[in-house]
Amino acid sequence: MLPIMPEITPAQIERFLVAARETIADVPYCWLATRSADGGTNARAVRSSSGATGDDEWTRRFLVRRGSRKVSEMRAAPRVTLAYQHASGEAYVALGGHATIVEDNAEMRSLWSSALDA
Repeated sequence: MLPIMPEITPAQIERFLVAARETIADVPYCWLATRSADGGTNARAVRSSSGATGDDEWTRRFLVRRGSRKVSEMRAAPRVTLAYQHASGEAYVALGGHATIVEDNAEMRSLWSSALDA
């Protein structure tokens, strides 16, 4: 028999969402998990940014090399997970969704930081 789940109120949901937004805003790097070619999972750290203007608030963007394994894995199986862990160890967020590969040079330049040139 499954345990009875307590009812979650709209106020509690809003508190969870606020905490998730704050955690994502405070954590510049997250783990990107993709399905590997052999059916397993690969995870690696990526620097995430907010989505483009007009995207929903949970859309995230990150720069990767076009020929990288992660890109080929996302093309083959676009369902991914982004996992954020706050430095305090007290908060974490996992976002699951479908990855879209964007190859727009202007958009990529908007994400590029001169610190990445070093």
